Amino acid sequence: MKYESYKDQTISEIFTPDQLKNAAKLDANELASSILINDGSAKFTLKTLPIEAQVSPVYAIEIADFDSDSHPDILLGGNLYRAKPEVGRYDASYGIYLKGDGKGNFKPLSAKESGMKIDGEVRDIITIKKGKTEIIIAARNNNTVAAFKKLKQ
Repeated sequence: MKYESYKDQTISEIFTPDQLKNAAKLDANELASSILINDGSAKFTLKTLPIEAQVSPVYAIEIADFDSDSHPDILLGGNLYRAKPEVGRYDASYGIYLKGDGKGNFKPLSAKESGMKIDGEVRDIITIKKGKTEIIIAARNNNTVAAFKKLKQ
């Protein structure tokens, strides 16, 4: 069966009632890339990330103090190339560096400001230490890894 043969059908036209009777139905109430901030007493506040974090799917997140200002920062990576032909690729992100202010606010910095630009489908971001140097590694789907020294301040 080709995509063309079922792309305009509803779910009940594709599956029989018997196939659907045990299917889980889930509702999505929030689709924005967001973070949960813990106040320390198990109370969490949902905070939507800046618009720059909304332009492409996010699959990789690393949180650390990347600029040595004693506040957590966020690195995001993502993109999705295997989408339906009608919508095209979701590839508007070159990685996003969100500078934290220590109060739960995050300001996006450009690639020029942060020194981070990652092309491709990012699936993981980690930080490793090599001696005294911190290296940020981004794993990219069907591609090489991208590596960066600690980000610029």
